[in-house]
Amino acid sequence: MAATELKDYVRIPVRFSEVDSIRVVWHGSYVAYLEDGREAFGRRYGLGYNDMFKAGLTAPIVEVSLQYKAPATVDDILVLETRYVPARGSKLVFDYSLYKLENKDLSDDEAFSPKDDTHKLILTARTTQLWMSGSELEISTPKFFQDWKDKYGFGIKK
Repeated sequence: MAATELKDYVRIPVRFSEVDSIRVVWHGSYVAYLEDGREAFGRRYGLGYNDMFKAGLTAPIVEVSLQYKAPATVDDILVLETRYVPARGSKLVFDYSLYKLENKDLSDDEAFSPKDDTHKLILTARTTQLWMSGSELEISTPKFFQDWKDKYGFGIKK
C-alpha cells in the first residue's frame, strides 16, 4: 500500500465537568481530548493501546504542544482531527486540529469534513510518544510498529 495521509475524526460534546470557573474549557481538558483522538485513530488503524500491549509495548507521551486559537464552552460540539505524522526513528507523532461546530446538527460526514463556514478552528496540537518495552526505551523501531508502517506505506523504501 502506498503511503497516504492517515487521519481520523471524533466528535466531542463539551461537558460541564470540563469547563473552569470562567466557563470555558479548562486547558487540561484539551489533553484528554487528544487522548480521545489517539484512541479512535488506534482503533481504526490497528495502532490501539491493546494492540501495543499485545506486542509487549507501551508508548508514553514525551512531548505535548498546544496552540489555543479560541475558547470552547459547555454544550459546544467539537470535532477533533487526528493525523499520523511520519517520523524517523522509534517515535509516534500525531498532529491535531480541533474545531467547534457552528451548526450542531451536522451529520458525521459533514462534521468530519471541516469547512470555514461550518467549523471554527480552536486549537492545534502535536504529541510525540516513544516506544518502550517494559521499563526499557526502544532505541530501534519495534517490529510491531515497523510492520504497521509497512502496511500503510510508511516503511523503508526499497
